[in-house]
Amino acid sequence: MLQFEIPGDPIHVTYGYSGVAGVFLAVFDNRLQHASDKVNAVTKAIGVCDGGGSYFDLHTGPDGFGMKVDHATMAVFLKRYGVSEAQIRALPLDVPKPNHEKSGNRCVICEMKTSKICSRCNQIYFCSKECLMKGWPTHKVFCGLVGTKPISKKDIQALLLPQNSKEPKFVRLPIRIVHGLDEEDPYQVVESSCYIDGIEGTFRSDFFPRQDPTWESAYHILYKDDFLTDSSCEENECLKSLVFPYAKSIYGEHSNQRERSNRGPPIYFRGNLLVIKAEKMNYPRCSDNTYLDVTKSDTSRIMKLLYEVNLAYAARQTAERNASILAAFSLDR
Repeated sequence: MLQFEIPGDPIHVTYGYSGVAGVFLAVFDNRLQHASDKVNAVTKAIGVCDGGGSYFDLHTGPDGFGMKVDHATMAVFLKRYGVSEAQIRALPLDVPKPNHEKSGNRCVICEMKTSKICSRCNQIYFCSKECLMKGWPTHKVFCGLVGTKPISKKDIQALLLPQNSKEPKFVRLPIRIVHGLDEEDPYQVVESSCYIDGIEGTFRSDFFPRQDPTWESAYHILYKDDFLTDSSCEENECLKSLVFPYAKSIYGEHSNQRERSNRGPPIYFRGNLLVIKAEKMNYPRCSDNTYLDVTKSDTSRIMKLLYEVNLAYAARQTAERNASILAAFSLDR
């Protein structure tokens, strides 16, 4: 048996767990010591029900009364009488979760579970006005995006960030089935050449498994990888217009030393940029992917991913360039 007390006057609380009563809560209220008849009248009116084994006991004098309540009701009473949420969770209570917790819907800013959803697109969740204000500068760009209709059973919806436009859009990409050495193990290949041109070998697909335990999917970033030899690849205007407002709204005005100018963070990605979604990612076997449609509900995670990856890649590129300059300078000497 486990028993805990919260002393007080006029209310003294005892709660815990026993093999006989299950989880119990006993409330001693000195103000009711001489009002047993009134409390008993209430008891008779509501009846004594079997609600799952939790035992609520209100002492009104020598006898008092007790009744069984369900676990959810017991959790409410425990909290009301001063038991902390951590202690409530430690008790063997099977408390049903609210619908929004069952579904796993989370605020795109703070990741708290919530049922408050954007009334315009009905896909993005914000738990409070503060989080809505932080997320709106970026979300307003995606909120009005129009989805695409499947062309065939073998295509997916991807997010395109065009090189020469500040407006992202959803596009359809065909999928072809490829058979490798093992004919019994076919895998999917996404055709991106209609948006990313170039010769074979200049494409790159960087994949990112779940960045966060709350994420249910992995993402691929598809882009052109011959920036230094192809002058047609310029900074991605769409990414530039989205990343800096996102960084300011989520991380603050000066979230990184490299961003302390009005130009915003350095942009690594050039040319068109495609983001596709995968059900799972078992590196290094990319053939295990099952590709899914990217939707508006993915856009906040994609922005977080693009922001962090862009900064990391840009920093790496700068470090490599500086190392090359230092090496050349050393040779000249």
